[in-house]
Amino acid sequence: GETTVDPDTVEVVGAASAVARVTEALTEPVSVSGARAVVNDAVTIGFLDPALRLKTPRQARVSVDVRPGPVERTLRARPVQLRNLGNGLVARATPNAVEVVLRGSREAVNRVDAENVAAFVELNGLGVGDYILAARVDDPDRAGVARILPATVQVKITSD
Repeated sequence: GETTVDPDTVEVVGAASAVARVTEALTEPVSVSGARAVVNDAVTIGFLDPALRLKTPRQARVSVDVRPGPVERTLRARPVQLRNLGNGLVARATPNAVEVVLRGSREAVNRVDAENVAAFVELNGLGVGDYILAARVDDPDRAGVARILPATVQVKITSD
């Protein structure tokens, strides 16, 4: 989420050489451990260099918008479809099923119906032979595909 600090600038005093070098002021840490919403805290402002100080000592208000991180969900044994096989050809994929790992918000990945997630290999334009092809998935609604395991499948195409 977003972090905001008020004030966003401060006046610094100290040795001219130290003031010329300073690029930022620091605040005390703000703990967001266990938080599920916005955390607001008043913290002390300071500097790493002991030659510097605030012109007017004060605290800063820090606001941290805490949002849940993405989660992953593994869909096991998703059949590999063989798409766009040419007429008069027969194909076999090894393995014939893959794992699809979804990534997104907990709500989004839990709403995905595994039966609607189809893994496939594209065979358009391929003739008789052995191929190693990338497994692909049509992106499901609401969640992204983090990875497919294995990422490739061996496809053997023969004539009818």
